[in-house]
Amino acid sequence: MADSKFGHLIRSRRASWGIALLLALLAMLFGVGLARAIAPSSLPIADSGQSVIAQAERSVLIDPNGDIDRVAPSFTLGRELYLENCASCHIGVPPGLMPSQVWRNLIRDRDHYGTTIEPPRDPSLQIIWNYLKEYSRPAENNEQINYRVGRTTTFKALHPRVQLQDPVQLSTCIRCHPRADFFNFRALSPDWDNAL
Repeated sequence: MADSKFGHLIRSRRASWGIALLLALLAMLFGVGLARAIAPSSLPIADSGQSVIAQAERSVLIDPNGDIDRVAPSFTLGRELYLENCASCHIGVPPGLMPSQVWRNLIRDRDHYGTTIEPPRDPSLQIIWNYLKEYSRPAENNEQINYRVGRTTTFKALHPRVQLQDPVQLSTCIRCHPRADFFNFRALSPDWDNAL
């Protein structure tokens, strides 16, 4: 009798181990399948050289606070450092207004529009550059590189009916964009909000 109770106990434990092993195997297969389905390396690279995920984060998601672009979590610190270093003296402009080549030079140059500044140092410099590079654009082949925001092709395309003085001063952005000092260029002054 003791033999049958012991045999029953062994068969019961084998069944439990078998079920546990089967569940573990299924969980591993599911995990591997899920990882392969969402792995960034399996995503195609878009023509712009940016991943499909990065493009979706910018094009589909709009920050409810009105920011120009919603920043992927991996670039949030870069945006914060950019605003801390640049928007402490003037209004921070969205990176997409100027080509990547301009940003690369601006954040490293001590001569900043006639003023001597202390550029950020590494690792902050690299973190800011990663953000600016991701959210700006490469210059077009025939595009003239311009360091004045108001003279860039993107700025002109975004302001087709606006007559502005030349050169555009960053300090005047707030006339039409009253929340520009909070990096919100979507909010417009009542005159422009009604005109659009």
